[in-house]
Amino acid sequence: MPSTAAREGAFRFLESSGIDSAEICRAAFDASALRCRDAMTFVPIDQSDLSFVDRKQIRGLGPDCYRQRQEIRSLQVMTALALDAEGTPIGVLEQEMWLRPEERTPSSKKDRRSADERESWRW
Repeated sequence: MPSTAAREGAFRFLESSGIDSAEICRAAFDASALRCRDAMTFVPIDQSDLSFVDRKQIRGLGPDCYRQRQEIRSLQVMTALALDAEGTPIGVLEQEMWLRPEERTPSSKKDRRSADERESWRW
C-alpha cells in the first residue's frame, strides 16, 4: 500500500463484519488455479509458525512450537504455492491456518492418537 491511509483502509475493509475473508481467499486461490491450467506446475507445500508477542493473551493465538515463554503466541499456516517450470510463483492455491492446543502432545513414539487427530495429517 502506498500510504498509511491506504493501509488503514485495507485493514478496516478486511476486519469489517460484512466481509468474509474466506471468500476473498477462495477467489485468489481459484484465480491461481486458472493460471496453472495450461502449464507445467509444481506445488511445494510449507508450514510456517507465525509467532507474536502477546503478553496479555488477547489475540486468540495458540502456543508457539517451543512453549518456553507464555507471552509468545503463534498461528500455524500451511501454504500450497504454485510455481511454473522455471520456479516463478504463479500464486497461492490453498492455505490453511490453525492453532496448536495448549497442552503438549506425547512424543511420536508414545502418541496413541489416530492419524487424523495429529497435526501431521494436514501435510
